[in-house]
Amino acid sequence: MEQITMVQLDQLHPHEKNPRIDAATVAELVESIREHGIEVPLVAAMHPSGVGHVVLAGHRRLSAALQAGLTEAPVQIRDDLTDARDQLAFMATENIHRDQLTAVEESRLVQDMLDLGMTQAQVAKQTALGKKRVADRVKLGKLAEQTGDKVHRGQITVDDALVIAEYADDPDTAKELEQAAGTYNFDFYTSRAKARREARQHVDNAKKEAKKLGLRVVDEEADFIALAELLTEAGWTTSALDEAAAAEVSGQEWEDLVYTEHASCPGHSARIIETGWDAGTIDVGCDQVATQHGDALAENREEPEPELDPWDEITAEDFAAAKIHREQHLAKHLSQLDAEPTAIEMATEQLLGQCWREYGDSPDAIAFVEALTGVEGKSRVRRKLASWPLAALVLLNAQWWEITAHHRYMAEGRQGSSYWGEKSKLRHLLEDTGYEWTEPEQRAILLATGIPHDATDDTEAGAALAEGGEAV
Repeated sequence: MEQITMVQLDQLHPHEKNPRIDAATVAELVESIREHGIEVPLVAAMHPSGVGHVVLAGHRRLSAALQAGLTEAPVQIRDDLTDARDQLAFMATENIHRDQLTAVEESRLVQDMLDLGMTQAQVAKQTALGKKRVADRVKLGKLAEQTGDKVHRGQITVDDALVIAEYADDPDTAKELEQAAGTYNFDFYTSRAKARREARQHVDNAKKEAKKLGLRVVDEEADFIALAELLTEAGWTTSALDEAAAAEVSGQEWEDLVYTEHASCPGHSARIIETGWDAGTIDVGCDQVATQHGDALAENREEPEPELDPWDEITAEDFAAAKIHREQHLAKHLSQLDAEPTAIEMATEQLLGQCWREYGDSPDAIAFVEALTGVEGKSRVRRKLASWPLAALVLLNAQWWEITAHHRYMAEGRQGSSYWGEKSKLRHLLEDTGYEWTEPEQRAILLATGIPHDATDDTEAGAALAEGGEAV
């Protein structure tokens, strides 16, 4: 074990890669050292120059001791930590295991170790941070200095900072996300940033595709008209197109013919949509309509001046942000909502709607629901149903058609196993409520299915068939 030695403070030098950002902010520690002295020794190694020592652990204690007016401090000298990599690894484990580093400080330390030629896997093993945490800290190192400072101060969460770091190569987007961090708008701005990045990728891919097709690409400001509009608005056509139209050619065959017929035009070109949901779409058309198709060009109509609409003051961005705000609110509160009274009312009205219908009442359904509730008339049935448990109303609504149909078929003495058998929703409902089958019903079940109503295994079912039951 290394011995503790008293070392003059002027022989102790802070490590140039000390990860602690606020090592000099030690007001409270200064008072403690003045009263109690340095209770935990510093850890240091020989300075590369051979003169004095470089501090590996205890930078804040060193700063506080100097401010308190001390001239020496207890130090554990580590002669085994002369390699720069070993020193950084020691500082990492020393601070991390004590939970003394912020995410940004960890990021600085990880980057210093990488700069010495270590891999992320080696850093993860040396520091025991784990590969994912090391990878995340590398991402944080891409943040702008002012953003990193906010993360260090706790003004931006690490999770938000990792999202911002993904856009470190796009300063405008990173700044936008930084301003939204910590607000309900952050998810919206993140989604928009992701969409913009994907749109740019789609546009880049479209440009490559257009080049591959030999198309000249024009910008969005060009006097360009797509081929479809050239046909309908400018009245452009060819004899081949006229013949194809007369023959009712359509679909891809028509589009290919239009493309081929216009390919020889000097204005044949492509415009790539760069914004919006259809970003990356390639429009093929003409950017020389006036000179190449002037004779066919229809006169433009003057559009009336649009009236100002107050709705225009609310932007699409406002609505999109509010959408996310609503979703987050519901996700947080919906599971705790006491909506049973409203749900019972809705379920009651839905069940009534299956009996007293807008397009014609169902006498069978009305008779059945009146029998179930023991009252007559829509108003009385409504009041009765409103007193039932919500689960019963939901069950009836979900299976109402099948239950009422099977009830009618049984009453008519029909012989199908679908309503007498175990898969019948009505039979399930009756047996779940403890119904005792009458002797005629028991016989009907046996005849329709070949299985007694109370059979518990295949042996009993086989015996019943042997005795004259029928499986339908």
